[in-house]
Amino acid sequence: MKNLTYVHDGSGWRIPTSYEIFDGATWKGIKKKEIFDGTQWVEVFTEDPIQPIEKPGRVPTPRLSQVNQDGQVYIKAEWDAPPTGGKPAKYTIRWGHAKGSWTDGGESNVRTKLILVDKPLWDHAEGPKYQLRVRAWNSSGQADSESPDAWITLVKPVDKIPAPADVQVWREGGAWNEVHVFWTPVPEQDEYTIRVWYDGQVVNTIDANGLPANDAGYRQKFVAPVSTPQWGQVYEYAVSVKGADTWSGRVEHKWAG
Repeated sequence: MKNLTYVHDGSGWRIPTSYEIFDGATWKGIKKKEIFDGTQWVEVFTEDPIQPIEKPGRVPTPRLSQVNQDGQVYIKAEWDAPPTGGKPAKYTIRWGHAKGSWTDGGESNVRTKLILVDKPLWDHAEGPKYQLRVRAWNSSGQADSESPDAWITLVKPVDKIPAPADVQVWREGGAWNEVHVFWTPVPEQDEYTIRVWYDGQVVNTIDANGLPANDAGYRQKFVAPVSTPQWGQVYEYAVSVKGADTWSGRVEHKWAG
């Protein structure tokens, strides 16, 4: 069977050709089209019919983790593509408290989603427990089933410990290679860490545990920036509550012997 369609190439009308063949089961169109690209005729081959896309299969169990950011608590969901079926175009998410109803978690075109948990129920002894499911979609429809349930138990974030304030460095007392470091303590904190920099690099880290405050209320410790400091070298000092990693501003001190 021949299909006649006239195309004008700028100088006259031509008839591109097309053919159909029988493959033993169905008729299949093998089309030979000639198109004019502005300078010459070019042959383009296409094959019909286009096969329909298969629906996606079931998403494997998602992986859940907790993200604490700017005073808010989020559940981060990540998952793998379905091992069977057609390629997904998007995913839909449902989540909810273990003892509550399901909530629409929106859509995602990639295999991850960050979900804000508004007012987590911290009255549970082990923290609130949440579940989540994911379903894959494409142009042929949705997967026949959602992923297996994924579970996470949230942990209440610990308030950030502030940095010590008013750090001072003086060359008075102590051994020949030491300076005197003072700082205002953080309430209810007795263990501190002092860090020393030289030329942009950390050269020493010293624990300062259980030191009593002086008459002015400052904690204090004699610190050798390095074992043999050199005259004229400028060292920087900062203090943090031990393990908190919230450092005071750096204070410079030039070694003068």
